[in-house]
Amino acid sequence: YTAGIYDMVNLLETTNAVPKLHCFPPGVTRLQIHDAVVHYLQDHPDQRRAGAAGLVRDALQDAWPCPR
Repeated sequence: YTAGIYDMVNLLETTNAVPKLHCFPPGVTRLQIHDAVVHYLQDHPDQRRAGAAGLVRDALQDAWPCPR
């Protein structure tokens, strides 16, 4: 599931369908994506009631934000 959300976010951002908010490193693995989501949920337990897709998106942005 987490890899599917990553794929969706990456596709939407690379096709400019949505603004680019994530800067994924080349070769990011499914395990790294999973670990980022687990870490985010451990650090933000109050967010666990939110929708799953939004949580994964937020976790990925937290792990791999674009420089401002």
